[in-house]
Amino acid sequence: MSDQPLLSAHDVVVEYPGTPPVRAVDGVSFDLWPGEVVGLVGESGCGKSTMARVLTGLIKPRSGQVLLRGRPLPPLGLGGRSPEWTGVQMVFQDPGSSLNPRRRVGAQIADGIATARLRQAYQRRHRAEAADADQSADVQRAPATPERWLERIGLTARDADRFPRHFSGGQRQRIAAARALAARPTVLIADEPISALDASTQAKVAHLMCSMASDLGASLLLISHDLSIVRLVADRLIVMYQGHVVERGQTEQVWSDPLHPYTKALLGAIPAPDGAGRLPEAAGPDVAYPLEEAVRPD
Repeated sequence: MSDQPLLSAHDVVVEYPGTPPVRAVDGVSFDLWPGEVVGLVGESGCGKSTMARVLTGLIKPRSGQVLLRGRPLPPLGLGGRSPEWTGVQMVFQDPGSSLNPRRRVGAQIADGIATARLRQAYQRRHRAEAADADQSADVQRAPATPERWLERIGLTARDADRFPRHFSGGQRQRIAAARALAARPTVLIADEPISALDASTQAKVAHLMCSMASDLGASLLLISHDLSIVRLVADRLIVMYQGHVVERGQTEQVWSDPLHPYTKALLGAIPAPDGAGRLPEAAGPDVAYPLEEAVRPD
């Protein structure tokens, strides 16, 4: 493994206007290492999606910074982004909004392929010393046409001429993932990509996304409030509560031995398939948990 994180967040603070301002993210720091899958989990409103937008440059933090291979990631401006920084890609929660309803899906996946080629040309011109994932042999074997990408996600080459409205929600999310991965990213950030899908489809889409990212050598940050799905695919877990990171660690370690009371409450809220039809007891809305991170001993 590299001795340098691929993507790092350092003391990120984000505030939204208001009286008083709303602090959505409050001093969050973590690293994403090459080739790993990290689950960022927590209840709705805890700051997960805001953090995703900071990591992709869609939101400029009030303070703190995001580093890609040790260099500050610039915010995304109206003029777009230099090919140098397109190694960070994102899959949004609602593919119905993130896919252009007026364009055929093949053309949208072709946008990702073009992005990868532009970045490769940029790296050749500037003789980039850091070898991105798209220079690896695995990426060279990645699908090179929209039709091949569609076949990779379980659709057919003929589907390239269809519009997003012709597909189910799960199929649209797979297409959105294929478009992002066609850009051959080094980092893929998936913001609640399975929350709008039915239960039978969620695990399939999560596994497919992880498998495709792994084939490209890309790191994956999977953001979700569903710990039971994240547990199946993530190497590490980061737990957020009210804009703070309150616990982190290896997935099975956090799952089997949670330290923070909020993490325990999240795990306790997962229904158990005991055949009795009993629902877990949910914590009341007035329950407040400590904001300090539960540090796991070395």
